[in-house]
Amino acid sequence: MPHGNLIFETSVTFCSLADFASHWPAWLVMWGMSVVIFAGVKALSWRAGLRGWAGWGYALLWPGLDPRPFMGERGPGQVDWWGAGMAAGKMGLGVLLLWGVARWCPTGILAGWVGMVGLIF
Repeated sequence: MPHGNLIFETSVTFCSLADFASHWPAWLVMWGMSVVIFAGVKALSWRAGLRGWAGWGYALLWPGLDPRPFMGERGPGQVDWWGAGMAAGKMGLGVLLLWGVARWCPTGILAGWVGMVGLIF
């Protein structure tokens, strides 16, 4: 089993976090455990072909656990400018809704809904 040590280390870290953090607030323990589990599974999905900047980009910036869509058909140096522009536009719309429009809503419930839609974008 090639990943046996990594699975063992992740499970030991998970259990020691659960034991060590018994006096922490429950939400902090939950977030700590989710980070440990995600980091362990991310490390298990690491492929030998991801070296250099591509490996660091996959490990730190890619939210998924499958490196194949991260590499895609394009090489790491080619940029999809249309997709990048659409992503920036959606992010701008979300920022505008969350920090712009939601402040001017007359009721709290409407401001909450506008803010939630802004978070989605």
